[in-house]
Amino acid sequence: MAGIKRGAGGKFAAHGAEVEFIVVREIDMEHMMGVTLAEVMDNEGDRLLTELRDVSPLDTGALRSSLETEVFPDGAMEVRYRKDYGRPLDMSDRYHYRSTSNKGSPTKGWFSDTVGRFPASIVDPWVNLIEGAWRNAPRTGRG
Repeated sequence: MAGIKRGAGGKFAAHGAEVEFIVVREIDMEHMMGVTLAEVMDNEGDRLLTELRDVSPLDTGALRSSLETEVFPDGAMEVRYRKDYGRPLDMSDRYHYRSTSNKGSPTKGWFSDTVGRFPASIVDPWVNLIEGAWRNAPRTGRG
């Protein structure tokens, strides 16, 4: 598949079985996916903001509207809120939801747990694509 260049490989024995290996020399994600990593992260950032707004502990709108993401050219993403009270609500067992379907539940983790679960939903499709492309890529060099 275009987008992956395989390098030299070889075989070795491990625990009585013969194992074949191939070195991946280069992965061109933009060529494989048709979009840049920054574009993907921008779309995923919108999805993350929607999920964060859904679990936001206050329904007044101020905290929800202060949530934002910034995607950098290398694809890195920063997620933040602009209200000072967002951190205590996320870090303390003391505070509880006053409304929404979570009424009475602790607000602890509303931000950090949601953001912490998110990377796998971004990365897994890319890993599957890379693995599939790697298996189908023509070999170059020795091997």
